[in-house]
Amino acid sequence: MQLRDLKVLLVWLVPLIATPAWATNHMVTVGGDTSDGYYGNSPVLSFSPVQMTINAGDTVTFTNAGGMHNVHSDAGAITSFQCSNDCISNNAPSTAGWSATVTFPTAGTIGYHCDEHVSMGMTGSIIVNAVTPPPPTITIGGYMSGNWYNPQQAGQGFQIEAATNNNMVAIW
Repeated sequence: MQLRDLKVLLVWLVPLIATPAWATNHMVTVGGDTSDGYYGNSPVLSFSPVQMTINAGDTVTFTNAGGMHNVHSDAGAITSFQCSNDCISNNAPSTAGWSATVTFPTAGTIGYHCDEHVSMGMTGSIIVNAVTPPPPTITIGGYMSGNWYNPQQAGQGFQIEAATNNNMVAIW
């Protein structure tokens, strides 16, 4: 009987303490070079992927694969950033093998570019979707209750009662 009550308690408490959405890290390759056969290597003046869709709270890691690049949000972007060797003090285009991670907390479309090669079309965009919380896993009806007692600590336990209109009472 006590194990069943513990399971009911967990069903009630887990949705209250669980994280509503798990953030994901997405990768964007910045620049690089490619072999074009007879002429040797040619610089890549693009981001890969050029466009992506993520959820609010996700992060994007930009990694320089070669060349003189940075990543800079367009003017007026919802999420503003300018990164290369880091995103704070050393954010000018750089040939170093830098990597920078940016968090996107707000829904919207963010355009970005490489300051050195924007005139050559080195641009990209990120569409950030709003995250809606999942529906509740159970519906708590009126006047559900449960009691839990720990025989190891005589006289101690607690009771939870769910009433109508989303009211809940907990007694220890």
